[in-house]
Amino acid sequence: MTGQADGQAGGQADGRADGRAGERADGQADRGQDRPPVLLRERLLDRLLPRPADAGRSPLALLVAPAGFGKSTLLAQAADRAGPGTRVVRWQPCRGTTGTDSLLSALGRQLPESGGTVEGFLRACGGRGRPVLLLVDDLHQVHGTPAEAAVEELALLAPPGLRVVAAGRRRPLINLTRRELAGTTVLGPAELRFGPAETARLHVATEHGPAAAADGHTTAPDELAAGWPAALLLLGGAPRPGPLARAYLDREVLAPLPAALRSFLAQVSALPVLTPERCDAVTGRTDSDWLLAELTEDRALLTPDGRWVAPLLRLHLQGHLAPAPTAPTLPATTLRCFGGFQLGRDGRLLDWGLTRPRARALLRILAIQPNRPVHREILMESLWPGRPPAAAGRSLQVAVSSLRALLEPGAARGTPQLLQRLGEAYQLRVPDQWSCDVRQFDQAVAQGGRAGLRRALSTYTGDLLPEDGPAEWVVERREHYRREAAEAALALTRLELLDGAPAAAAQTAARSLEIDPFREEAWQLLITAHRRNGDPAAAARSRLGHARMLHSLGLPPATP
Repeated sequence: MTGQADGQAGGQADGRADGRAGERADGQADRGQDRPPVLLRERLLDRLLPRPADAGRSPLALLVAPAGFGKSTLLAQAADRAGPGTRVVRWQPCRGTTGTDSLLSALGRQLPESGGTVEGFLRACGGRGRPVLLLVDDLHQVHGTPAEAAVEELALLAPPGLRVVAAGRRRPLINLTRRELAGTTVLGPAELRFGPAETARLHVATEHGPAAAADGHTTAPDELAAGWPAALLLLGGAPRPGPLARAYLDREVLAPLPAALRSFLAQVSALPVLTPERCDAVTGRTDSDWLLAELTEDRALLTPDGRWVAPLLRLHLQGHLAPAPTAPTLPATTLRCFGGFQLGRDGRLLDWGLTRPRARALLRILAIQPNRPVHREILMESLWPGRPPAAAGRSLQVAVSSLRALLEPGAARGTPQLLQRLGEAYQLRVPDQWSCDVRQFDQAVAQGGRAGLRRALSTYTGDLLPEDGPAEWVVERREHYRREAAEAALALTRLELLDGAPAAAAQTAARSLEIDPFREEAWQLLITAHRRNGDPAAAARSRLGHARMLHSLGLPPATP
């Protein structure tokens, strides 16, 4: 839940739906007398509810911002503003919702003629002859689930007259590159934050704090809040956050974040402007660029230029949230498998001169599966094929011992921490403090979104262990990572085109083809990107390259 402050940030109660919806006779809500005065945000409502006559408009609008930016209030105001005869349907998923049952139940309850199915709801909306407004709050609760996919389907297949407005704290995994969703309205913190005039009106309406000075300068509390509606209310004119404000920030803003992001924010809270280089220097990490991208693009807690969404959050982190306990100091270790194997400590590669080739190969087998046990029989068959089991087992033990001496030269016998035996299997334990490119790539792909895709591509620096050639134990995983990297580049290309950045899209499409030159969609997107970038010569060269690829496969050239 976003909390009371989020709902009151616009000067109105939280506007949460109770599942009821009805025909609107005059477009006005029945407001209770105990609610705070309404602070209507006409400029935002105009964007959420464009005129039906607007040609080519997307049926979808998104509100993406942290807790307390008045998203719920704006949804309530959108319902109040809906025109005569508009049917308002609401859905708000609970934490833990994954399937579509909750959504379909809400649709069937509020629009009985829909029959409680996506198809039935779309058919009912198309047959009414009057507008339907579907309001979805807390969409982040179903991030990446079939329920979120069902919301996307409703928008993609929306008949004329259906408008879908969804709000959440994370950017949803909805493919806005689809033609049906071109021009989708996306309002983030920059659009939702209050300007000076709105801040002054809020102070007057709520009697919560001083209005802006007559000369236009803001007060110190207003500078801390930086237009964050809930922060303006919670500060109440105080120059520092009190217990109520701190509890809200802890519970609603920080607690939902993964532990790694919370710890990172605490570590870098001394910096007014965050850049990857500065954050790496402060934290000792090598992946700050990835974390900053997630905090900016996915969580909306940082601005695109690296500034905090509001100084209040930084002040809170500095004075209240203690950094995570410091782990025991370990050597700065890097493990690289893409583009060639490297293992280094404190900026220097380990000396392999006294390590036998089979022992080095053993380490590479375990390194491409970090923190995953590999059965000893698989290792013996991969490294000593055809050798009797007893002899292969002895060779394996010798290789393990030599690797332990290299990886942990000071460790006591019988207490290995890195190359561990688990029953009949061995695994290479890769601590969180290590920089491991395979692990970072897997995490980035799992994260998805713009930040994850960029992180994945920067991590993938070439084929997995190319020095091992066609060895059976590496070929399948090498192809797996090649496909994943090519698809990541392709997905990022689609997003760049959506963002109106054809030059960047051309680069990522070319990267996809560099990894896998036989991807048909990558060729088509590369040609499209060059054409949209106003470079017909590059588009022609790409068409020629595409034709050569098809010819190499014995396929006819593509039709223009």
